Amino acid sequence: MQIFQSREKTSRLACLTIVTDPNPPLNVRSSPILAPDNIVSRLQNGTQVSVVGEHSGWLKINVPVDGWIFGGLTVNTCTLAAQGASGAKVGDSSQHDANILVMAEAQYQGGNYEAAIALLKAIQPTSGAYNQSQLRLEQFSKNWQEAESQYRKAELAFKARQWSEVLEVVEGFPDIRYWRERLTPLVTEAIAQQQEASGNTKTERLALKPGDRVSVSGRFNGPGRHRYILTVNKQQTITITAQADSMMPTLTTPTGQQLEYKGKLLGETTWSQALDVEGDYTLDLNSYYNGYSYRFDVELK
Repeated sequence: MQIFQSREKTSRLACLTIVTDPNPPLNVRSSPILAPDNIVSRLQNGTQVSVVGEHSGWLKINVPVDGWIFGGLTVNTCTLAAQGASGAKVGDSSQHDANILVMAEAQYQGGNYEAAIALLKAIQPTSGAYNQSQLRLEQFSKNWQEAESQYRKAELAFKARQWSEVLEVVEGFPDIRYWRERLTPLVTEAIAQQQEASGNTKTERLALKPGDRVSVSGRFNGPGRHRYILTVNKQQTITITAQADSMMPTLTTPTGQQLEYKGKLLGETTWSQALDVEGDYTLDLNSYYNGYSYRFDVELK
């Protein structure tokens, strides 16, 4: 019994099927099922395969090896050609090659460099898109190497906690989504570490038991935020006393509600309130300009 259908020829064009596994290499199996004992080979991204049949999303191939691969981990140039611009015919070679350029860009931005290069190399010298494909081959190679090199540099600086060197990489970094997404967490953490080192951003937990009173003080050297967290049981009363000329912190409940003070926000003042929700409350102070010093007492009863 035949378990697969031969592929219909959707056009007179040579359809290319290229491996684009996000977690390469792609397993080639002896049958169109997932099983631990049917892997016969593995293919790297960018490998062109010759498809001779299909079955339930699996592709039967005979080049470069015989076996089955999962179709969702490949791209096919004729699939996009058949879905091309309105009015374009399936056999339109100009539309076909234009779609290959689009597919190559998508694979490149998504991190499948080998697949992108293989797609561009598939465009023949007789094609109207050939010159553009050659320009992109040169551009893709140059920018990819630059992005990878700069990312590795940032990675080493990050491990060495050299935050300014991590941030230096950002300027002029190639516009490749894959590498920018990898770089973003390093840059975000480097910024946070720089701010914390300057004393402008910090988070600290206050350990208070009923009847405890603690003094909190600090200074901003510019824009920033200082946050203090304390755990409160239901029906406990919090009392905050700001010292002379000190800002009162804002108090936010575990549900995100900001409690309003009834009194002065600047200058010596005391504010108390029974708290109905138990959990972690936050005391926040923010600086938006030149910074300032602060000191206040917190008491729980």
